[in-house]
Amino acid sequence: MAVARILTLTVAAGFWLALPAGAEAQGNLLKSLTDEATKKSDTAAPEKAPAAPAAPAAPATPALPEKPALPTASDTPAASALPDKPALPAGALPGTDGKSPLDASALQDQLGQKDDLIGGLKDQLGQKDSMIGGLQEQLGQKDSLIGGLQDQLGQKDGLIGNLQEQLGQKDGLLGTLQSQLSEKDGLLGRMRGELEKKDSLLGSLQAQMKEKGGLLDGLQERLTAATASLDTLKSAIANKDELIGSLRASLDQRTTSAEQTQAKLAEAESRIAALEVRQAELEKARTAAAKELKTAQTAAAKADTELKNALGRLSVMEASLAAAEADRSTLEMHRIVLGVLFILALVALVVLRRRPTR
Repeated sequence: MAVARILTLTVAAGFWLALPAGAEAQGNLLKSLTDEATKKSDTAAPEKAPAAPAAPAAPATPALPEKPALPTASDTPAASALPDKPALPAGALPGTDGKSPLDASALQDQLGQKDDLIGGLKDQLGQKDSMIGGLQEQLGQKDSLIGGLQDQLGQKDGLIGNLQEQLGQKDGLLGTLQSQLSEKDGLLGRMRGELEKKDSLLGSLQAQMKEKGGLLDGLQERLTAATASLDTLKSAIANKDELIGSLRASLDQRTTSAEQTQAKLAEAESRIAALEVRQAELEKARTAAAKELKTAQTAAAKADTELKNALGRLSVMEASLAAAEADRSTLEMHRIVLGVLFILALVALVVLRRRPTR
């Protein structure tokens, strides 16, 4: 603003020089302009002092509208229309007598300083405008980079969303598989319990099967012996058939001894019954011995002596049973023979009774 006032005073001085007025009027006008310029220059100096240091570089800001260039003294029409005038010597003004308060050279010096200051400020303003343009260009590049990064961030967010959705699905599937695994573990535990029960039952059945196998072997041996005895009896019956003829001759003698034979037969039957009772007792004893043997197997360390005694008793019982079986077979053979003889005797008696008497 001080520069504009100085320019105004300069223009006024130019007009004063161009006016063909009287010396007194020119002197009064120049005096008033000089006084006003002196006052304004005294007040303009402190106003321009803060503008000397350069402002620090500002951060990137939005684009500012271009600032119009400040007018200079050469841009004003009045100043450009005035011809260049040489500096006036002291005391050259009419009516001043060489003692005027206005110093034209000092004004020109101040005007040159102000022009230099205006040129420096214009240079600084151009630098600031260039800096602002560069910063605006960098800001545009940063905005483009930010836009690209935001697009990439959106893509990454979409990918993260898809991955999170897939992760949720995987978590659900994992929970389902874990629940199914728990169910399978429970089912496996129950099946193991049932398998242990089946194994225990199978062991018991195998023990019973072994025991039954022993009994079956004994019965098989007895059946074999009975079969052999039956074959022997069949051969004996065949032999007895051959002897029937000779027996008929001695039928009379045998008739008298039939009662004795019948008594012996009854006695033999009683002995057979006694042997059967004894056999039942032996079977019970054998069963008891088997139970004792099973008990002895579970406590083998403490019952070795009892096991040996039980085996000895079992051997004695089996020997007794074998002897009883032999006696029984012999008695059965005798019983059959006696029965056959008794039948033959009865037949012979009937035949003899039916014969006509002479």
